[in-house]
Amino acid sequence: MEVLPLHKHKEYLETCIEILNEFWPRSKSAREHSLNQSCDALPISLAFVRKHNHEVEVIGYSRIAAVQGIANACLVESVIVRESHRGKGLGRILMQLTENYAKVRYGVKTVYLNTLDQAGFYSKVGYIKCKPVISLGANANRLSEEMVQKLLGYSTISPDNQNIPVCSGEGANKIPEQSVKTDISSNFSDTVIIKTQAPPPPPPPPPPPSKLELSLNNRAVVRMNPDSVTWMKKDL
Repeated sequence: MEVLPLHKHKEYLETCIEILNEFWPRSKSAREHSLNQSCDALPISLAFVRKHNHEVEVIGYSRIAAVQGIANACLVESVIVRESHRGKGLGRILMQLTENYAKVRYGVKTVYLNTLDQAGFYSKVGYIKCKPVISLGANANRLSEEMVQKLLGYSTISPDNQNIPVCSGEGANKIPEQSVKTDISSNFSDTVIIKTQAPPPPPPPPPPPSKLELSLNNRAVVRMNPDSVTWMKKDL
């Protein structure tokens, strides 16, 4: 058994899409777009295969992505074994092969991952709980080093998902009084102080989606939410 880079073995693309969609359904075009981002640099998609009687069978998939701000580290994601082959210890083998590939090919010393419900499995193969990390995947090269440093240094996302700094502390939400000069008549003028009232508070946010809804609809958001997943790491 071995893992092979998918961009060098396009003949396994369709099967990898089928395996991923068994558990995480997405459109074929979306899957193709994601898997076609695989390259010699990160991110890289790996087909988990085994040979039998000179035939190659694809039995799983994994993906390795870069981690921003941490040297010699990577993020392993989308680790999956075909449903019909589960319960045979193949998940452990896939993790070992993926880790070895990352270590030999990229010099990785620490592997990070996140999981919704498999923390028990990953703890058995040497992973411990840790804080979340940032992985921009195939979008990493679109940001300057300065922007990456800002992402790592502080949050620039407000509760309204606007790209502005989040304010905090005394007076952060106060609206100052405004002084407005207003003409009272054609013969004289006066200054009127108008107190601007603060807008009513926003309605309470809707209840958070379930873990299953997050998993199926937007795993990228789940990955960045430490309250929805368990983050783990392993030193190689």
